[in-house]
Amino acid sequence: MACMIDQRKILFWKKVVTCGIQVVRTLAILNKGSIGMILSKYAILSLTVSVIDIKNQMWKHLLMRRMTNCRCICTFYVILLCVAYFIVCTVLLLLA
Repeated sequence: MACMIDQRKILFWKKVVTCGIQVVRTLAILNKGSIGMILSKYAILSLTVSVIDIKNQMWKHLLMRRMTNCRCICTFYVILLCVAYFIVCTVLLLLA
């Protein structure tokens, strides 16, 4: 959900920075620092890139974050499975 909100903020700033009204565009450029942290979070270089590139970069970031979380969970279950296998083997050896 936060990714969608950030995407909307970025796209809004992109529209404001490229707005035809000079006063709005100037105010947006002067206050562009407030969107800088969001841009750096998703590794977007600037607001001059296309909308498709912004969306692709945000999807890439989201997928990479999900894959990292999945690897951590999978590693935990592999370790748990190894411990369970060790316990079962030990019990079978003791019973034999």
